[in-house]
Amino acid sequence: MYAFRFKEHTADIRILLEGDAFSDLFTAGTLAIAEILKPGFCRDQKHPPTLEKTMQLESVDRTALLIDFLSDVLTQCHMDRAVYCAVSVKHLSETEMEAVITGTLVVAFEDDIKAVTYHEAEVRQHAEGKWSCMVIVDI
Repeated sequence: MYAFRFKEHTADIRILLEGDAFSDLFTAGTLAIAEILKPGFCRDQKHPPTLEKTMQLESVDRTALLIDFLSDVLTQCHMDRAVYCAVSVKHLSETEMEAVITGTLVVAFEDDIKAVTYHEAEVRQHAEGKWSCMVIVDI
């Protein structure tokens, strides 16, 4: 299970990503990006996926891995003019991952994201086993 909630922030959008597993944060973050770019698009069942991209990353730690992944997802959105609504994690460790993202071409975005930042980002595993990370995107 995964979730995302938008939080108040002065100039950017602050997102709290939550999940039952570390891998859920990647899905929650991807869906949060989609929700900003094209609100409601991923919840609408009228848009079957038409694109599939394999993402392979290596980073210094969990937090960098998540932020780097979300930055790459955002780049793919801009390059393909698409909204990505699904993440299938094939391999995940503390510093490496392979995942397949699927999405759909769109005519335009409702809003734009300039960057996914490292500001305030820290992947945490809580005592009850849940995972979270605060992410700030520059709009």
